[in-house]
Amino acid sequence: QLPGLTVESVQGRWRVEGRADLELQSVSSRLTTLDTLGSYRLTISGDEAGAAQLDLSTQEGALQLSGNGNWGPAGVRFRGEARAAPGSESALTNLLNIIGRRDGARSVISIG
Repeated sequence: QLPGLTVESVQGRWRVEGRADLELQSVSSRLTTLDTLGSYRLTISGDEAGAAQLDLSTQEGALQLSGNGNWGPAGVRFRGEARAAPGSESALTNLLNIIGRRDGARSVISIG
């Protein structure tokens, strides 16, 4: 869904206005024994400065993802976390180790 999304280059920089909602449904991976990891939503929305704000959330599933960040002149900055839903911990241990730095039961995602 792209309600009012516009992306344009202004003086060599990308300017984002409006919003985009990207839904990823029934995501799977060969790195786990689970049939599906879950369904997720990534929302990209322009702020007053024209930078893009990013928001990641889990709609449902064994792999719980969440986080937020921005995409601006300095590149992408994103902070989030991944966790296994109760009962899925053993099936997701290796994937969580790959996703980011482990901090107990969660995996810390850091980009930029």
